[in-house]
Amino acid sequence: MARFHKLFGGLELAGNGMFKNLVVEQLDKDPANVTHGRIWYNTNENVCKYSKTEKTVDKDGKEQSTIVTRVIGTAEDLSKYMEDIASTAADKGASLVGFNGKTGANGKFALPAQDGQKTFGDLVDAVDNDRKTIEDAAALAHKETKEVQDELDKTQDGAGLNKDGSYKADSNSNFLKDAKSLADADSKLDDSLKSLGDKEEADIKNTKNYVDTNFFNKTSKDTQSVEAPVSFAKDVVVNGNLTIKSGKVTEVETEQLKIADNIITLNSDVPADKAPTENSGIEINRGKEGVMPLVIWNEKDKVAQVVTGKDSNGNYEMASIATGGDADAIQKELNGTEKGAGLNDDG
Repeated sequence: MARFHKLFGGLELAGNGMFKNLVVEQLDKDPANVTHGRIWYNTNENVCKYSKTEKTVDKDGKEQSTIVTRVIGTAEDLSKYMEDIASTAADKGASLVGFNGKTGANGKFALPAQDGQKTFGDLVDAVDNDRKTIEDAAALAHKETKEVQDELDKTQDGAGLNKDGSYKADSNSNFLKDAKSLADADSKLDDSLKSLGDKEEADIKNTKNYVDTNFFNKTSKDTQSVEAPVSFAKDVVVNGNLTIKSGKVTEVETEQLKIADNIITLNSDVPADKAPTENSGIEINRGKEGVMPLVIWNEKDKVAQVVTGKDSNGNYEMASIATGGDADAIQKELNGTEKGAGLNDDG
């Protein structure tokens, strides 16, 4: 006689109810088509089974009835199952309990639907990994904190600061010995640099003025002058006009003098509203023979004269150069003479 649990096997019996001498059909396999309420014994599986109608809900939310097959369990089966549930063996215990899966409320961790053994294993691994991550992060933070502190100490020491970040002024410094903080030192240094910069700017300006006053500036377009004599060791090219305003003598010691102007103006300093009084001309230096006047404009006689030689006293004799009017007068006089002598115009 077997005692069946009223819940485990699916049969509804009284608390102390039992079947006595129950005979069911024996089959080597489950029937292909079963109807509600059929009971049989599967000789290959060595279990009793029954069929029943269960109501389920499909994916569209519609309720439907389905005939399912269930195994009839005994009290001994239940006890064995409870022992297996309590076992710590790998293929028992939590492996027999299902888990439908869940995602945490914060969405940071989730476990899929699976058996309890796998679920507990994943959970242990997750907690272990989290702790490892936290410990590694803490170790790294400690290391980085120490590195930051070391770098801060070096920075403070390099900047001349105390360990608490306060400024320590150098009593031997020129500008910062009275500084109370790094900002104060920066301000004092800026003031000192400003003062030095202003002085440097003034010095540069004075130097420029000195240079502009005492030296030629090849890029300047302003008029420049020099008080002392100037000598040039190389060639000098004047692209503009050359004006000599003062001095008594202009000497040119070159062996050749070339002048592009075809008319040379002498005595140019006579004002346009003043009558000329001085003779003008060209003289030639003849060494021991003295200076010979080559061509002279005689302002008194209003004639141009050329040298013709020397008199008995060694003085140069000058002869007037005939003008066009003089030539006409001579020609007219010659024509009269020829006519008076009874000669033709050609003599």
